[in-house]
Amino acid sequence: MSFILHEREGILWGLWIFWIGVWIASALWTAGVRRRPVVRRSPPVSRLAEIAIAIPIVLVAEAPWTWLQTPLLPRAFAIPGLILTATGMGFSFWA
Repeated sequence: MSFILHEREGILWGLWIFWIGVWIASALWTAGVRRRPVVRRSPPVSRLAEIAIAIPIVLVAEAPWTWLQTPLLPRAFAIPGLILTATGMGFSFWA
């Protein structure tokens, strides 16, 4: 599968990578805070159910989804979408 990255897509990828990096950095920074230990109280059957649900999701994710490459909106929505994404990320940093 070959993708052609346009300039706006590169900016969008950069925003998401930056957001994930900040998220990971903040998680590591707050890891030093003292907390009470978490005790897992769910039965083992619960873990099996989680695995049983995850397997079909992974199989579906590996399927070829060619229809996802079809744009849903015209290119005129690219810049407003980029601005909305950056604004949403700004709100998540502020929160």
